[in-house]
Amino acid sequence: MVELLLQRGAEVKLQQSDGVTALMFAAQDGHERVVELLLQHGADANLQNSIGGTALMLAAGNGHERAIELLLQRGAEFNLQDSAGGTALMGAAQEGHERVVELLLQRGEDANLQDIVGVSALMRAAANGHPATVLRLLRAGADTKLRAADGKSALQMAKSKGHSACVRALEEHAAAQAAARAVESAVAEAEAARHAEALLAEEEAEKEAGRAKEGKKGKKKKKKGRGGGGGAGPSQEPEERRRARA
Repeated sequence: MVELLLQRGAEVKLQQSDGVTALMFAAQDGHERVVELLLQHGADANLQNSIGGTALMLAAGNGHERAIELLLQRGAEFNLQDSAGGTALMGAAQEGHERVVELLLQRGEDANLQDIVGVSALMRAAANGHPATVLRLLRAGADTKLRAADGKSALQMAKSKGHSACVRALEEHAAAQAAARAVESAVAEAEAARHAEALLAEEEAEKEAGRAKEGKKGKKKKKKGRGGGGGAGPSQEPEERRRARA
């Protein structure tokens, strides 16, 4: 039916009063073939509805991987934010759609964007009890130090909701980071110590070379002194001869 309507000139970019398009409906419900047809006929993947939502956000929030792939292939902007500051990644993280989160991160979506109340994708995953998604976001560099407008971090949100698996994932990640920083610090200190020792050794070698040079100069002066004293003999010989003749 959709294909027939398109063949007869149906306007694919038409929006309802709330800004919703046919593509948004198809993406939200995971109708991959319809999404593909609409895109092939010029549907705009980046149109936003009255609250700023896009087809990609709707597909991501409902975990429709193939629809997301099709939208991304047609230039869907993955870092667009709706009127509340939400993104496709945030929607997928909130619902625990790990594979969608992976797909969006691979495409380069920013894991640390925050909505208008300061909530990030990591916070949404932690607050809704999705440990696998939390781990995936952490591996992608999600910042555990971010705070929402109420001052809470992802860890605090997980604790307040009783999501022990998320709490454990976040705490283990924090411990691993602390250990890594300690190792880096120790390596840096050892390298600085080696560098200082090398400088001292170089300085000592220069001093030793200077002392050796001074020693050679002293020996040359002594040789010259001995040579001058021996030269007095020939100058005395004529005087002795003169005495003998006298």
